[in-house]
Amino acid sequence: MYFMRVFNQVLTLFLIIIIGYIGRKFRVLDGKIIKGLTGLMVNITLPALLINSINQDFSPELLAGGIKMLLISIGVYGISLIIALLAPYFLRTKNREDLGVYQFMIMLSNVGFMGIPVLSAIFGEGVLFYVGIYNLPFNFVAFSIGLMMLNQGNMNGKFNPRLFLSPAVVSILVGLILFAFNIKLPEAIDGTLTLVGDTTIPLSMLVIGGMLAEVKMKETWSNWRIYIVSLIRLIILPLLVYLILKPFADNLYVLAIPVMVTAMPAASFVSVLADQYGGNAILGSQGVFISTLFSVITIPLLALLFV
Repeated sequence: MYFMRVFNQVLTLFLIIIIGYIGRKFRVLDGKIIKGLTGLMVNITLPALLINSINQDFSPELLAGGIKMLLISIGVYGISLIIALLAPYFLRTKNREDLGVYQFMIMLSNVGFMGIPVLSAIFGEGVLFYVGIYNLPFNFVAFSIGLMMLNQGNMNGKFNPRLFLSPAVVSILVGLILFAFNIKLPEAIDGTLTLVGDTTIPLSMLVIGGMLAEVKMKETWSNWRIYIVSLIRLIILPLLVYLILKPFADNLYVLAIPVMVTAMPAASFVSVLADQYGGNAILGSQGVFISTLFSVITIPLLALLFV
């Protein structure tokens, strides 16, 4: 019963992805629209969702839980980094551009576009406070170690430290300030943030579908390394995190959030960053497609761990 409920929630999100995919194929959504929707979501709707979710009544217990979640997040990224660095040994590829993309996909999951909507659908909006805190190290990892992986250690002077201050990170910091000082927003502003933030979930799924519509399917299905990376990304890493944290978890969120965020498919912007920093952008899109497709089954199965 629980499996079907979670499966239907995840399937609903995936069907929106299909709508985006079809829309792109039939040119209802073109490249400019997808780019515009991405900008709208990243710069407006997702920050609104995060501010609204973090802006809760202050309590020492909530603060302590947030700090614990941040420390766990740092530890999980450390584990993911170690496994990503071992990739050359089990993927057996000498192509450095491809290797960097594989490592990036192993280390970073789709937290913003997929993780937040899925976790909200499974556990309710109450989970988003901790997800926001857990997400804080993501940009630091993506735009430092992640970019070095994509460019194999040579940044070519392109790196911009301001990338750390993405709208998502700024919105989380704003939400934390409101939380720490117990500042209550006026009802009209709170209502606006709620309505705007609620559009993030369908928008993110449509954007993913539109992006995946440009993937070359024949090449995608024939690349065995993508299946290995997807296996690590969707099953091996989350189970490893589960086994490590299980003895120390004192509540559901402390265990469920790290495991389920780790269980998300490959970060959807890997192809964009790969294109900018010398990696294989097409391979990145293929990896996102395969891992997103398989996650429709793996996410509900892993959610059974928290019944």
